[in-house]
Order: sequence, then structure tokens, then C-alpha cells
Amino acid sequence: MYGARKIRYWLAQNYQEYRKISIKRVQKSMKRQGLQSITIKKFKAGKPAKRILKNYQNLLKQDFSTTDLNQKWVADITYINTLEDGWCYLSTIMDLYSRE
Repeated sequence: MYGARKIRYWLAQNYQEYRKISIKRVQKSMKRQGLQSITIKKFKAGKPAKRILKNYQNLLKQDFSTTDLNQKWVADITYINTLEDGWCYLSTIMDLYSRE
């Protein structure tokens, strides 16, 4: 559902008699008819917990080369917005030698 601004813009573009209609008038009309726009909140990452703020040593120092299995592992986590479950987490762990 469109909000008052988009409806006002659409009316002004498509109908000559609504060229000078105000947003307030559209808002009042929507309120009388019981119409509301559908808003989806954008994801906003929160602040990390204090225990994560420790300074850990950078053991790899950008050296991602290995000569054998199980020497260096890397991991990452990301958020995925799904329609049914909302925000979900995806965690990946990879051995740098085998890339598995």
C-alpha cells in the first residue's frame, strides 16, 4: 500500500484536477477510509556485547597460504532477512587449504 506522499504524487501525475492537492488532504482522506501504508523497518545492527570488544591478536596477518589440512580456519557470520522467520543468522567456517 502506498503512503500519502506516493498517492499524492500519483494523483498529480495522472489527473489534471488533482495537480494542487496537498499531502495533508490525502492523509485525512486515508484516515477517514481507514487506510494505512505498509512500512518495513530496515535492519539496524546493534552494538556488540562488551565481551566482543576485546582486542584479539591478528594471528594470520593477511597470510592465507597453507601447506596442509587443518592449519588455518576462517569463519564469518551474516544476517539474512527471510519472509517467514524474520532475521536469521548464517555462519560459515572454512579450511583455507581445502576451501571446504
